[in-house]
Amino acid sequence: MEFNTEILVQVTHLLLSDWQAQGLDLQEMDAKEMERQVQSGLQEVGRRLMQGLWEAKDAQYHAEGVTCEHPECQGSPMKRISRREVQVMSIWGPVKYRRGEYVCPRQHRKAALDAQQGLHPGQPTPYLDMLLGMSGAVMPFEQGAGWVKSWLQVEVSPNTIRRATHTVGARQQAEEQAWYEESQSQEAQRQRAEALTEPLPRVYASLDGGFVPMRKGQNGEEDWREAKMVAWYQEDVPYGEKERRVREVKLYSTLEDKEGFGKLFWASGYRYGADLAQELIVVADGAAWLWDLVQTYFPQAVQILDWTHAVEYLHAIRRAWDPQDEGAGEQWLADNKTLLWEGEVERVIAHCRLLAAEHGPAAQAAATAAGYFQRHAQRMDYAHFRAQGYFIGSGTIESGVKRLMAARMKIAGARWNRDSGELVLKARCAFLNRSWHLLPLAT
Repeated sequence: MEFNTEILVQVTHLLLSDWQAQGLDLQEMDAKEMERQVQSGLQEVGRRLMQGLWEAKDAQYHAEGVTCEHPECQGSPMKRISRREVQVMSIWGPVKYRRGEYVCPRQHRKAALDAQQGLHPGQPTPYLDMLLGMSGAVMPFEQGAGWVKSWLQVEVSPNTIRRATHTVGARQQAEEQAWYEESQSQEAQRQRAEALTEPLPRVYASLDGGFVPMRKGQNGEEDWREAKMVAWYQEDVPYGEKERRVREVKLYSTLEDKEGFGKLFWASGYRYGADLAQELIVVADGAAWLWDLVQTYFPQAVQILDWTHAVEYLHAIRRAWDPQDEGAGEQWLADNKTLLWEGEVERVIAHCRLLAAEHGPAAQAAATAAGYFQRHAQRMDYAHFRAQGYFIGSGTIESGVKRLMAARMKIAGARWNRDSGELVLKARCAFLNRSWHLLPLAT
């Protein structure tokens, strides 16, 4: 909505004149106080404008005629029986307005304005509800209530922010379920493939998990629960730079078990277009569960063991080395890192096994590394991967874990029950993915 410039000028002069008539001394007011006064004045203007807009909309509904949407009534006309004043909480503060209430011959009742606009007397408006949910995805509910009061001069309770955050999380959850259901339809997949003009050239996925502090149940179980997550992303070389950067990062997470996460992994990849990409590369650590899911849902993917996790096994050997022979330990580490970098994983395995057979201080670490490298040998051809231009590190998902876990789910004092933790996790993903505006508003 854009206002006529002349009207805005007139309103500005009227407001300035009114403030001066009330005895406000502009000479004595600093910038902070001026902004506070303007904000307060505009809130009153906003409340009255919203009241006028809603009441005008209500009159429009009445003029056009209101019908009953109940299945029994099949669109039969409804009769207005009253006009009552109700109040909702908006970004301008509490707004009162009058709207009609209607009844059909079968005695079904509704307030047409509220039903059409998603308004609920005594509750936040859909837009304010979205903002409250955003604050709950970013910070503790109690802190969010304080910030909302500072930003908007609107008082809400922490429980209101909790409910709004849960609502957004539930909408994100519903979106993910819809993706999964669509992905199970052969007809939907066919139409999607036909409509695709150009598949994504190269898509990456990284999977990981982080533990969320949970409230104990009645039987004292579950202090922590793993939140499994996936990051989908692409690569690009920004203009004027030489190094590749990740872009279009989308994070998805759940507290569900491996099977539940597998569905989210597939559905989010389907939504991203990973299944139709020209190349799909998965970079992750050595957890067996995640590679099982990759093989199940995206068997065509190039599988790469994260370089940092692989090298950590060599460093573990170095840390266990005989302190009386540190020079040899450093040389062994450097030589085998080079071999690993060049894709000579079989030679590294042989060196680890030889070291394990010597039964020295590093034997156990060497045996562990040999087994680990053997299990993931096909995912460790780093020379080939680098030649193809693939990323070989999973820093994107590591960063995602920090932004999801450390920045919200694991803040000091946080303890979650299963349902609340799941919904806040979903809301947090929507916030980080900047897909907040794509979710339907409250109805």
